[in-house]
Amino acid sequence: MIKSLSFLVLMLIFSPAVFAQLDSLIALTDTIKSTDEKVDWMLGTAYDYYTTDPDLTEKLGLQALEISRETGYEFGVARAHHILGIAYWTVGLLEKGLRENLAAQKIYENLNEERWLRIIKMNTANIYSDLKQHEKAIELLKTVIEMAKIEQDSQLLAWMYNNIGTEYRKLGDFDSALTYLVLDLPYVEALKDTVGVALVNNNIAVALNSKKQFAEALEYLEVARKQLKLKESKKRLAEVYTNFASNYAELGYLEKDKIYLDSALVLAIEINAKEIEQEVYLGLSDYFHRIGDYKNALDYYEKNVTLKDSISSADVQKETEILQLQYDDEKKARQLVILEKQQAKDRFDFWLLVILSSAIFLISVLIMYTLHLRVRNSRMSQKELQSQLEQKNKELTSYALNFIQKNELLNELTDKISELKKQSDSKSIKELNQMNGIINSSFRMDQDWDNFKLMFEELHGDFFSRLKEKFPELGNAELKLCALLRLNMNLKESSRILGISADSVKTARYRLRKKLGLATEDNLVDFLIKFDGESQHLAIA
Repeated sequence: MIKSLSFLVLMLIFSPAVFAQLDSLIALTDTIKSTDEKVDWMLGTAYDYYTTDPDLTEKLGLQALEISRETGYEFGVARAHHILGIAYWTVGLLEKGLRENLAAQKIYENLNEERWLRIIKMNTANIYSDLKQHEKAIELLKTVIEMAKIEQDSQLLAWMYNNIGTEYRKLGDFDSALTYLVLDLPYVEALKDTVGVALVNNNIAVALNSKKQFAEALEYLEVARKQLKLKESKKRLAEVYTNFASNYAELGYLEKDKIYLDSALVLAIEINAKEIEQEVYLGLSDYFHRIGDYKNALDYYEKNVTLKDSISSADVQKETEILQLQYDDEKKARQLVILEKQQAKDRFDFWLLVILSSAIFLISVLIMYTLHLRVRNSRMSQKELQSQLEQKNKELTSYALNFIQKNELLNELTDKISELKKQSDSKSIKELNQMNGIINSSFRMDQDWDNFKLMFEELHGDFFSRLKEKFPELGNAELKLCALLRLNMNLKESSRILGISADSVKTARYRLRKKLGLATEDNLVDFLIKFDGESQHLAIA
């Protein structure tokens, strides 16, 4: 579209050259005697120039239209409207082109010109498509398909099936799009049109991609790739490579995604295909984001935004030039207002995107910082709990030693009372017996041990029950020894608490190792500490 608009601008700037060329072409018709033939020649020449010189096409079309009306040549009038519709469509004046096409279609219908009726409906469908009135485009294309079937025009059917499939895809009806595109395959293959085969397969892949059938889409893309020759179809090949990359990205094959993106970028830059280049930059940004390379992801995203703004600016600039050259009335002012609103909307959308991106980034940073604080606090809490546990263990050890010291003192007092009783009278013996009773009531080793066990289990959960469950052959004395070892008590401390000699403790430890199934190199204390840790972990879980 931009290319066509540029041609129109140049022709209007150099209008003297245009009119000189028009005069020379009209002069050639002087040798043609029949007015109808002269009109046909003018319209045929106008059609030849519509892509390279749309202004000249318009001039010839208007001349032919005037002559045809004067002479009553209805077919010439229809063809002139048709040519003018093509010229206006080429330069982007879609509403004007549509009016010319509908005028031509009405005359073709009155003249029963079936062939030209098929062509004008096909052209009008293109305008409806550009106007984003896809339902109307589909309605027209269906009528052309039925006409082509009657005429058995395989080439026209090939074009129409592809066009209608494309329109359904634009509407988001991918099932209908696939139905018509698959119908088109045998027609383009029979025509041996390699570019057409590639185009249809690529369109099928795009529709499948929209349905998230990425693996199946790759098969059609591979067919499209094989049909295209690098020298002849670089743009088509770049589009296929871009679609390959998109599908591989969705399937998680990031290496292949990168390979096809790089290949598409080389071709897009070489042929100056800005839209494809922009799409590739967006794909590369997504690729680097997926692999965690956020610097490159941001760089390519910025390239995408810059190129998008450049393309948008170029489109807006060319459209503005056309409006300034074509409209001097109120319509021109309205169109410029619309254009300015669109620019403002684009700027608003751009800054909205920037703000949203910044907000997302800040929120992400905040979330990461919050998680960091939680992890740090969790680690601090674990250290505090560990410190508290160690302090409680020390208190528990002190308690055990204290009640042993108490019992030892009470034993000494009992012995002393026994000696005093031997040297005392009956009254004194009675009083000493009362004192001995008081001492005996305080001298309760089992109760002290029960208190110790209760305090130990408050700190170490179900240590005794799990130990007994896993090693049922352990006795009460061995369970007591396990508790003392868990507190990392030495032989002397353990012997005093258990009321046995140090050698007896050694023997008890040896027997305990055997019952626990420990090897010679295994550390008994480390085993019990680890076993206690596992017990507490299971209790929390």
